[in-house]
Amino acid sequence: METNVSYDTALAIVGMAGSFPGANNVDAFWHNLKTGAKSIRQFSEQELLAAGVSPEILKMSNYVRAGTVLEGAEFFDADFFGYTPREAELTDPQHRIFLKCSYEALQDAAYDVETYPGLIGVFAGSALSPYFVRGLTTGQPLNDVDLVQISVGNERDSMASAISYKLNLRGPSLGIQTFCSTSLVSVHIACQSLLNYECDMALAGGVAISMPQVSGYFYEEGGILSPDGECRTFDAKGRGSVMGNGAAVVVLKRLEEAIADGDQIYSVILGTHINNDGSVRVSYTAPGLEGQSAVIAQAISNAGVDIESISYIEAHGTATMLGDQVELAALQKAFALRTQKKQFCAIGSLKPNVGHLDRASGVSGLIKTSLALKHQEIPPSLNFEKTSPDIDLANSPFYVNTSLKPWPHHEEPRRAGVSSFGLGGTNAHVVLEEAPLLEPTSDALDWQLFVYSARTSSALDTMGKQLRSHLATHADGNLADVAYTLQVGRTAFNHRRFLVARDSADAQARLASHTALPSAHQTFRNRSLTLLFPATTNFDAAIAQELYSDDVAFRELVDTAYEAIRMLPGLEHSSLLEPKSAAETAVATLVASYAQANLVLRWGIAPHAVSGVAYGLDVAAVVAGLLSLEDAVQLTIKRSAVKTGNATAKELDDLIRTLSWQAPKIPYLSPATGTPITDQQAVSAAFWIEDGEAAAQLPAHITRLLTQQETAFLEIGRGTLSEQVKASAAYLPEYAGRVIVLLAEEGQEGRPQILTALGQLWLAGVSLDWQQGYTNERRRRVSLPTYPFESKRYWLEDARTPVAQAPKKEADLARWFYNPTWKSEPLPVSSAFKKHTLWIFEDQSGLGTQLALRLEAAGQRVIRIQQGTEFARVQSNLFQIRPHEPEDYQALCKTLQKAR
Repeated sequence: METNVSYDTALAIVGMAGSFPGANNVDAFWHNLKTGAKSIRQFSEQELLAAGVSPEILKMSNYVRAGTVLEGAEFFDADFFGYTPREAELTDPQHRIFLKCSYEALQDAAYDVETYPGLIGVFAGSALSPYFVRGLTTGQPLNDVDLVQISVGNERDSMASAISYKLNLRGPSLGIQTFCSTSLVSVHIACQSLLNYECDMALAGGVAISMPQVSGYFYEEGGILSPDGECRTFDAKGRGSVMGNGAAVVVLKRLEEAIADGDQIYSVILGTHINNDGSVRVSYTAPGLEGQSAVIAQAISNAGVDIESISYIEAHGTATMLGDQVELAALQKAFALRTQKKQFCAIGSLKPNVGHLDRASGVSGLIKTSLALKHQEIPPSLNFEKTSPDIDLANSPFYVNTSLKPWPHHEEPRRAGVSSFGLGGTNAHVVLEEAPLLEPTSDALDWQLFVYSARTSSALDTMGKQLRSHLATHADGNLADVAYTLQVGRTAFNHRRFLVARDSADAQARLASHTALPSAHQTFRNRSLTLLFPATTNFDAAIAQELYSDDVAFRELVDTAYEAIRMLPGLEHSSLLEPKSAAETAVATLVASYAQANLVLRWGIAPHAVSGVAYGLDVAAVVAGLLSLEDAVQLTIKRSAVKTGNATAKELDDLIRTLSWQAPKIPYLSPATGTPITDQQAVSAAFWIEDGEAAAQLPAHITRLLTQQETAFLEIGRGTLSEQVKASAAYLPEYAGRVIVLLAEEGQEGRPQILTALGQLWLAGVSLDWQQGYTNERRRRVSLPTYPFESKRYWLEDARTPVAQAPKKEADLARWFYNPTWKSEPLPVSSAFKKHTLWIFEDQSGLGTQLALRLEAAGQRVIRIQQGTEFARVQSNLFQIRPHEPEDYQALCKTLQKAR
């Protein structure tokens, strides 16, 4: 076997999305393909008349009443993607649908564009905008928009870069235009960009939608379109195809990184190639045998595979006599260079199913073949009975696969090729291999945290229903991978909800009662968090035993701590799980609290501050870096001795003076003042003696901070401090979401309580680095339901018969004789020196930011407002809004009013 595969240059398909005739997503598309469904429609006379086809045309003998429809092409979630209604209306539906599909593909890959640190490229093309042309020819009034806006929304050059702009993607962004081979050529260019490290992920695909969709076509003898609305690829009766409508996009990554990152992998790209036929062919629009043969042979050579290991070819398959003959001859010539084996490679085409999807056809074929590799089934190629007499398939490597069949596995992995040949002669071929067998992920622990969010409350409800349905139909899935994917692979929007469930059935039951789940409308981002450690020695042996047994991170922290503790006199045989004295119990409480705090911090939370009283002070001191663990243990033991009457308060003070106090790495809030201590105070034993006596004042300071700041508080304990805070007269119910207890339910398991606390922190707007929480587990991103867009109809209606409207009469007589105007007045000198609260709406020029900094330096309070995709409070004085959404301005005013 001639095999020289190098996986160093292999690429992985890790995400995909599309919209196809008869299928609005990839799952429905695969179902239609494997069941042999045809999505080419024969339109009725009533449908065509309603679409604007004239009766005279319908009577013509060569008018074929067939075509395809992409359902919902006129609908778009403009709010989600930050378009005004007018912008959406003026934007080519091809651009709108491809933007939606691109977002869905990244969600399918389980990557959050807001947190992904790498570069994502976009390589894509679309057909000429029939929507824009139709708008011009139907007399649409466009005098309210400038040419730039029209160009950006409709030019083929702008689609890829518009997606990069809307999704904040910073890799290369290229519009690719090679007619029918556009999308597969985009895949080739994307692969090259990834191999050159110009980007770390890439979107590649294409889109084509004709207008109006409900429309037939005129058949011409010898043309590329079928005389009866049927596409018969490779069949002797084949006379052409039917033009279809569709969009298709894949997400690509370097294979080695996809494996390391735990990505789902649909298939592997081993080699690609593109070329052009040149002029050695009948005409510019005719196919070229030499060019097609060369591109296939070179792609296989680039892949380094044994040609006999390729057992399926997804053909271009236009079903024209010339096109099919040339393609089959090119395949035979390319294979004949390296094999004489017969009838081992199936061939097929999706065009009989959905028509010729033009710019989307290549990646649609790539998606079909990747899914066939994933499911290990070859779907049928429809409408084939026999080839024409001058095509001898029986003595070639190929046979047309006409029924769904298992894809057999031989010595080497399953492999396939995908061809796409463009009008004008630009050819592309891709060699695929089935995804490698990956190491299994870690077994799922009991209890998982599921978080999900949306832009609107109604979308949030829909998302919960989608998740419940997914769990019901994927009972064999790893629940931990589902939870992980929701955490790392989705953007955190304002409307948030979470649940903690023991298993899939439990999760489904809780999702069925979604209104009872913890929810919040959270506009704050990166909310600061203060950890609180209460004055308690109540050791919960059951929780300690559970966490020590089940949580690797907790066990490692405890074991490391006790290695140091057992070096101290009198503690040589101490144990977390079996304390034998009051002192050992106090030490066990200290270590358990320290380990529990680190269980929270391992999720990437950076505390804004810590504080504690009595025994809690000792733990807080270790977490803040004020004391070593060994010193804190000595302090805890002495504190316990004082409590049991075995030592005096003076002895405790004396010990405090001997300890090695350090400047804190995390600010420590003094119970006496509620403010961070200074470095000088931190190393002063006298300060710690005095501060310890002020423990009772801490709850009042916490309540004050809740009132004055936007920080959240997490108590590492049972809630004794939190109860005191909530009992304060100044405490308000609206603070409840910012006062969280780690172990709130006595007698309950620890893991679900800790996960619940993490969910509450996420609801409160505290940023978590979910990835860090899985350091001791091997998790994988899995395909989950994508965002439930709430689309509305945006469409330029036919304006050839405009409805006359009477001029609007101004009701107010006083406004008949003047127009309101603005008049410039110089700012009074005296007012420039008064202290004000100033709102600055910043644009992209940077001028607003500079002005804000100058004003803040002059002592003014400045509220900065930037353009964003939703309302959010980024920092205490920095907000994001959608400029065209009144509700965002209302939310801004309400938020600032509450902070006064």
